[in-house]
Amino acid sequence: MPAPRDPQVDVADGGAQAGPAGRGHPAQFDHRVAGRGGRLPRGLRGPGLGLELLDLAAGYSDPMRCFLASNEGLRSRFATWVQFDDYSPDELLTIWDGLVEKADVIAGTETRALVNGALRMMAAEPGFANGRTVRSLFEASMAAQAERLVGTTAHEDLRQLRLLTAEDVGQGAESLLKTFS
Repeated sequence: MPAPRDPQVDVADGGAQAGPAGRGHPAQFDHRVAGRGGRLPRGLRGPGLGLELLDLAAGYSDPMRCFLASNEGLRSRFATWVQFDDYSPDELLTIWDGLVEKADVIAGTETRALVNGALRMMAAEPGFANGRTVRSLFEASMAAQAERLVGTTAHEDLRQLRLLTAEDVGQGAESLLKTFS
């Protein structure tokens, strides 16, 4: 039989929590359920620790500062911050390479150079989301590839079906940038 639940935890579990909606305008908050308060595993509780609940909020630094400043009681509830640096341009390309390999796609040096330039340009945009942007660029590029292949006889040539061109990436980047505003 499960242990009885604390009514305060039930409220935290079922309540909507506000959190930053990304790197966009710092005053925008996402009011859907972004996480759940819950009991710490038994190994993290115990005499002298004084911990019973874990509250976790994650986001980019500036929007998180704005979020915590939006209510004077919030800041004290998050005493520990863990800062993760953004991926470097080389690390972003490594993520791209992994996506290309996993999808068994052929993308040449010209395509990779275009990806590098597009990611560097996107990094300055408010909607840039690190590894998620790389994945979104890959998906948008694959959608552009599919549009290019529709109605062609490329299906007769496996290499053509697997080829991701610089034009595909260019269209994917253009499409993705439209979502940043």
